[in-house]
Amino acid sequence: MSPPAATGLQAVRRGTPALRTVVATMTFLVVAAFLATLLGDVGSLAFSSAALIALSAVAANRDAVFADQTAVSGSVLVVCASIVGFGTTSPLIPLLCAAGAAFHWDHLRQARIQRVLLNMGATVVPAFAATGFFRLVAGPNWYQAAVAIIGAVGIYWVLNNAVVGIALAIATDQNVRTFVAGLIRSDTAMLVFAVGGALCGLVMTEVGTWAGIATLSAALVALDVFVISVPAATAGLGSAWKILLTRALGGVAAGLVSMTVTAAVSGGVIAAAEGLGAGIVAGTLVVVAAAVARLVRARHSIDLPLLAGFALAELPLILVAAIAGVVAALGGAPAGFVVASMLVVLASVGAAWRRRCQGPLLVDEDVLLAAVTEAIIDGLPQPAPQR
Repeated sequence: MSPPAATGLQAVRRGTPALRTVVATMTFLVVAAFLATLLGDVGSLAFSSAALIALSAVAANRDAVFADQTAVSGSVLVVCASIVGFGTTSPLIPLLCAAGAAFHWDHLRQARIQRVLLNMGATVVPAFAATGFFRLVAGPNWYQAAVAIIGAVGIYWVLNNAVVGIALAIATDQNVRTFVAGLIRSDTAMLVFAVGGALCGLVMTEVGTWAGIATLSAALVALDVFVISVPAATAGLGSAWKILLTRALGGVAAGLVSMTVTAAVSGGVIAAAEGLGAGIVAGTLVVVAAAVARLVRARHSIDLPLLAGFALAELPLILVAAIAGVVAALGGAPAGFVVASMLVVLASVGAAWRRRCQGPLLVDEDVLLAAVTEAIIDGLPQPAPQR
């Protein structure tokens, strides 16, 4: 007869001092175990939520302001990440992140309380509605998660722009409906970034909280360097979502293929080399296929030099994703996300340093390359967004 998996005390003799000592000691240890576990969870939750709130506040103060007094910032990434990462377990955290996004240093320094309250309403209320939707729809199946993420991001985007649009339309005596509709349709590339932030929240739940925060931090750095800090970049956000989506698909393909091949091949160095090569090939094929599809749709001839140039321009991101996939296969998913985050941050800092050494430019060369590629593939230049 096999012993039980766990033993318990069913009957004891009462009244012995030794037994009372054991009972008191074990009671103390039980309480200590619960307190240690509880405080450990609370401490971890407090640190992670504080990190997200700080990221939200910093991102909100690194924004790009338009002539109509609207602005875009990376805070939308943080809010969407917190909704997915903590919406079902700690729904207060998305609200705190949304509140952090409402505090701009200039508004506080100049005591513009009305703007602070308006911004808080434009972030907290949409975050509350989006979190409620996510909690209601999210489930164990992949399609439930997809609907919950896309729906939550869409709700936050629409309500946030609606509140800001209503306030500005009233303040400037413009048509509310037209103004709000224009805001919702403008800067659609930020929706791609918002979904990316939500996927960082998915990394928090599926891989690890700090791996997700590291990935989110890298996304914010890249957004700041290549979009927020470049005046020419924000002018083309409305038409940039296609190339952003292509880059995302190419990166995902490179990472997944490199991780799969590395895990399937025996031998450390050989597996890493084969996985890296397979990931680069897969990511390149995805971005080239996307370019070919757009050329065919626009009824343009297939230009091989153009496709080669497009693939070469997207190679850095594909390489980062492939390296991360190899690391994930060899050292685990958290290590892969952390390495990818470090590489993205290093590449972004390098681009910012190069830009600074070159002096002030009206158009950053990275943004110019993306704009030229978009114009050639689409066949026509993209008009400036109407705000």
